[in-house]
Amino acid sequence: MERLIHWGIGADEKYSKLLYEKNKYEIACTWIEWLIHGFPWFVVAALGLIVAYGKNFDEMTQYGLVVLNIGLYFDLIFIAVIKFYIHRDRPLKTYSKYMEHTVDIYSFPSGHSSRAAMLVVMLYNFSPMAAVPFIPLPLIVGLSRVALGRHYITDVLAGYANEVGEAFRLLVHPVVVKFSYVVAFGYVAADSIDKGFIESKKTHVNNTQKTKKVAIAAVDTVLWQTFASVLIPGFTINRFCFFTNMLLQKSTKLPTTVRKWTVTALGLATIPFIVHPIDAFVEEAMNKTARKVYNE
Repeated sequence: MERLIHWGIGADEKYSKLLYEKNKYEIACTWIEWLIHGFPWFVVAALGLIVAYGKNFDEMTQYGLVVLNIGLYFDLIFIAVIKFYIHRDRPLKTYSKYMEHTVDIYSFPSGHSSRAAMLVVMLYNFSPMAAVPFIPLPLIVGLSRVALGRHYITDVLAGYANEVGEAFRLLVHPVVVKFSYVVAFGYVAADSIDKGFIESKKTHVNNTQKTKKVAIAAVDTVLWQTFASVLIPGFTINRFCFFTNMLLQKSTKLPTTVRKWTVTALGLATIPFIVHPIDAFVEEAMNKTARKVYNE
């Protein structure tokens, strides 16, 4: 087992360095680095939120900016905790190169890849059609991070939500999967608070009705997001990877490391196909159950 682990780490370092040495698009990769860098995103998102509320933009715009700001901070905290827990040096230190544009010295996981994936998911929640052209963005960002020598291949594959945390369960420490759920539930909390706040700004007959409507908006969001964004997708990927691993273990003679990577790759490939069916199922289920109770 120890030899297989060393083999996996060696392969990761070998092919990451190969991609770095063969990189002929350093300028393009640097532009991508700055476009997804946390600093401009935090500044622009914060200023956008201030302007949106100061100029009384429409509620949908205000809501989107609130979620964006909260998502950026939760993503930052999540990645920082894992980085300081894992303590993996960046590749450039191994290559004896100077590390430019890096806020911290640790490599695993990639904050740029995590941020890119989060932005695409958020955009999809607001406008699925608008998000379609940006679906390859996390992959492009991830490749650029490896090509610049900022990260190893495994670093960029780890920067996603709880579904991806489940897909990587065979390869990472359980604490990584647990923290992916912390981020997911952080988004649920932020969304429910903002939905309640938006409802409180509307005109109501009296304070009793206002309190009731605000509570319903918050509870409805918590229920929907918990099932549609966290529990069901997480469970689906968890079981898919579990049975895929069991099937490969019984029907093939793949080395343990290769089998685990295969399961993870298949788990990641499954995520885009489960989003819409799960959303539709939860919407229909809530319309026939919980919403009948509190809407009456």
